Amino acid sequence: MDHLALHLAAMSGDISVVTSLIAAGTEVNNKSKDQTTALHKAASRGHSAVVKALLDAGAVVDAKAANQSTPLHWAALGGHSAVMRALLDAGAAVDIKDENKCTALHCAAVRGHSAAVRALLDGGAAVDIKNKAQSTALHLAAEEGHAAVVKVLLDAGAAVDSKDETQSTALHMAAARAHSAVLEELLDAGAALDIKDKNQSTALHWAAARGHAGVVKMLLDAGAGVDTKGHEKRTALHVAAQEGHVSVVRALLDGGASVDIKDKNKCTPLHHAALSGHTEVLKLLLDGGAAADMKNKYHLTPLYCGVMGGHPSVVAVLIDAGCNVQPELSMNGNEKVEKWTPLHFAAATGHTAMVTKLIDAGATVDIKDKEQSTALHLAADGGHAAVVKALLNAGATVDMKDQYQNTALHYAAVGDKNGVGTILNAETSSVMGMPLLDADLASNMSLLGLGTPSHQINVREYTAVVEALLDAGASLEMKGREQRTALHYAAFGGFSSGAAVLLDRGADPAARADKGCTPLMEASRSGVLAVVELLLDRGALVNASSDLGWTALHYAAEGWHRRIVVMPQQVDGRAAANKRGQGPPAALHPAVQLRQSAVALVLLGRGADPAAKAVSGWTPLMVAARTGNSAVVRLLVERGAQLNDRDRFRLTALGHAKRNNRKDVAAYLRSMGGVE
Repeated sequence: MDHLALHLAAMSGDISVVTSLIAAGTEVNNKSKDQTTALHKAASRGHSAVVKALLDAGAVVDAKAANQSTPLHWAALGGHSAVMRALLDAGAAVDIKDENKCTALHCAAVRGHSAAVRALLDGGAAVDIKNKAQSTALHLAAEEGHAAVVKVLLDAGAAVDSKDETQSTALHMAAARAHSAVLEELLDAGAALDIKDKNQSTALHWAAARGHAGVVKMLLDAGAGVDTKGHEKRTALHVAAQEGHVSVVRALLDGGASVDIKDKNKCTPLHHAALSGHTEVLKLLLDGGAAADMKNKYHLTPLYCGVMGGHPSVVAVLIDAGCNVQPELSMNGNEKVEKWTPLHFAAATGHTAMVTKLIDAGATVDIKDKEQSTALHLAADGGHAAVVKALLNAGATVDMKDQYQNTALHYAAVGDKNGVGTILNAETSSVMGMPLLDADLASNMSLLGLGTPSHQINVREYTAVVEALLDAGASLEMKGREQRTALHYAAFGGFSSGAAVLLDRGADPAARADKGCTPLMEASRSGVLAVVELLLDRGALVNASSDLGWTALHYAAEGWHRRIVVMPQQVDGRAAANKRGQGPPAALHPAVQLRQSAVALVLLGRGADPAAKAVSGWTPLMVAARTGNSAVVRLLVERGAQLNDRDRFRLTALGHAKRNNRKDVAAYLRSMGGVE
């Protein structure tokens, strides 16, 4: 453990102990776990006498630690110039690199040790040598704000415009960190002002993005291009407007920035400020002559951006500036939002305050989009009760139909279907690639992907919408798409509280849609037990038939809804279970065809006839044999199905199994006495 004692003595600078241990024969080059020697320890603490003693005793001057650093690196980090000179005099390699390819010069520069930097340069250090990140000592000193070191390096001939791996120069580093003194040194040395990094940003872009107004003024005074375009062809003014830096925006405008300059998406700084909700920047730009109704490549005006961002204050400022309150969105093929106005968008996303502001400013309350939807349709579809009430109070036509013949009540009656409405859905409700109803504007804000605030939509909201529409005189029996009433839609959507309100207000539970479907059939097909029970309690006819001859039981069986099939009201004896329609004669057929063993078992238990035939002459056993459903085949045989009945083509169940290559089923039927 003598070498550990030597390390400790070297670190503490106890020269007497060090010399005693050396005299006692302690190996001076022994290493600790991190592969450092006593010389590393002494150099790191600046103990010149100990360093000299160790060197005289044969210490390896360029011994490497685990991270490939030498004693010279350690001395440079501490700024110990005397130790560094001793090491250099002993032959230390001045430009030797550690694992990050940093030399001692990098170490001294990043710590701001100007004397150490000078000593290394006097010792022959390469001033522009680069580390793994392609940074020179000048980059590191500029980034950390060490103006004195920067001056020493520049006086030694450092390349002022050297680029690192991100193509950034020292000027980028200093501008981003607002190191004014460093900037002065770099500018005096002739640093190029408009060099772009790999993101096409200049030092001015960086200063603008970080809100450093003083740096912006320095760069502009030095001749930086105020309208130089960077990433996505944005200028510093675009960047400052997006970030909300009022003082920077003012400095740029004072410096001659073009207020209506357009980026890649033809957005002006005003678009960016509006989308991000920076009202003071907005006012400053407008005072500077910004055009309030300029459209970007998507035909969005700043007002539209303010609405999309959910910023009522932005909307108010732009309206006060006299902007057009009814610009139309053009998405080149996105039918769902084509020709939307800001009022449509505000209504669809539940922004009541903005809806009111837009209407007060003259927006037409019943204006229609390409699909003939009004703001009321969209608000109802989204479950935004407060918006619906505001629109109705403003005179919205309650029974206006869209191109699908649906009114607002039809959409509200569906309720919250998987978190999205029926006009907007997860597949179609997007603007420039981002969902309209599910976007985090705080983290996904760009004019390539405009999002909206997410809203907690719940049953109470939709119920309130239904009630508000009915209170305003919405027609209960108005027929929409496929001749459905609002009650059909509530049944289809499984919206039990909405259905209850409609029934309480007098909706007809026996109303017929296309093909003769009743609300009970819709509910049975959707499989929402609460709505089925509600409709039955309110007098819906359980055995009413559609134009196909199907009852609610057929639809429940087709939809695999065992809980509905098993209801006593649904299967009231053999008559219900065996009621025949066109095609499948009874509910048992669709259950068998869809491989629903549990549903088939319930139906058989309620008296369904296992020998019932369809128009084709097929029995449930034939259907099960064709589909290869062994469990249902066995169940039907156990319940008395006729093995050898023939259809109109003279095929038996075994024949169907063989034709469809259902080998297991065929083997079972043959074992039970089946014939072809």
